[in-house]
Amino acid sequence: MSLFEPKFDLDNPQHLQLRSLMAEMFARHAEAISQKHYWMAENFEAQAIGISRAAARLTDGCDCMHLASELASSMMALSRAAMAREVA
Repeated sequence: MSLFEPKFDLDNPQHLQLRSLMAEMFARHAEAISQKHYWMAENFEAQAIGISRAAARLTDGCDCMHLASELASSMMALSRAAMAREVA
């Protein structure tokens, strides 16, 4: 269990919009991987990294930045796993 467990503040409109954007991005990333469009999946990974950087500067706390960074990391791990399965 992490000492820092970020959470979205569901009363904060910024957090709600970011949550919706991240969910849509994750779904599109998964779809790109399922269709073996790895270049498209990389674009979504880059967008998630960009969101984490923007969240660090624009949001009122580090929760959104941390969650967006975790999203980018998990997207990259999924891409690596899918490509490894394809090679094997």
